[in-house]
Formats: sequence, C-alpha cells, structure tokens
Amino acid sequence: MQRLTWIRKKTVAIAVIILQIAVLYGLADLGGLISKLLHTPVPGSIFGLIILFLLLQFRVLRLDWIARGGDLLIREMLLFFVPSSVGIMTYGHLMLHEGLQILVTIVCSTAIVMLITGTMADNIWKARQLRRPRRTAHEDAKEVASW
Repeated sequence: MQRLTWIRKKTVAIAVIILQIAVLYGLADLGGLISKLLHTPVPGSIFGLIILFLLLQFRVLRLDWIARGGDLLIREMLLFFVPSSVGIMTYGHLMLHEGLQILVTIVCSTAIVMLITGTMADNIWKARQLRRPRRTAHEDAKEVASW
C-alpha cells in the first residue's frame, strides 16, 4: 500500500512538472508569435519572458505554479546548449580565420555574465537575510540544499 502511495505521489509530481513546463513553453511560444506579428528583431523568447514577468508581477500567475518546472529547466540547461555546440563544428573555416576574436568575445562575455549574476545573487541573498528573523546555520543549510 505504501509503495502504491509513493508511486501515486511521484506520478502526480511528474505530471505537475510537465504541466508547468508546458505553461512556460506556451508563454515562450506566445512571445514568438508576438515577435513575428510585430516584425521586430527582438527574439520571441524575450517577449515570452516579459509576459511571464508581467503575469507574475500582477499576480495573474503565482510563482509556485511554475517553480518546479522552471527549476528543472534551469538544472538541465546544459543539455540545451549541446545542439548549438555541435552546430559550431560545421563552421570550421570561420573558426580557423576568426577563432581568436570569437574566443575573446566568448571569454569576455562569459566573465561579464558571471560577474553580474554573482553580484545579483549576492545582493538577493543579503536582502533576504535582512527580511528574515535570525535562524540557525542548520536551517540555512537546509534551505540552500532545497534549491
């Protein structure tokens, strides 16, 4: 009986994550449609993010309705870069002639993104710590582990 309950809980959890990813994909698709209709050079995914932000900001969509699906996508983000990395192999001639400039651009932009992301994460962490009452180190460790 316990095994059946465990299977049911896991099945529901997986279904919830699939539904949340479908909502996120739908918003990205809607953004793509808006980008095509407006004939803008802005990618549809950016419009999708703007729509998501506005829905969250105006409380039409609650964060916990999409959090688990978003967390899964972020954890597995590296898989989404594999096709583009393999695609670079078809541009060997470009890498031969412009490889140094491309490498410098990639290294610099990666460093800038890491610096900005780290600074933002640090600021958010500090702001959350100021709003919360004092807790033990064990409670903090449990929270970080749950991310």
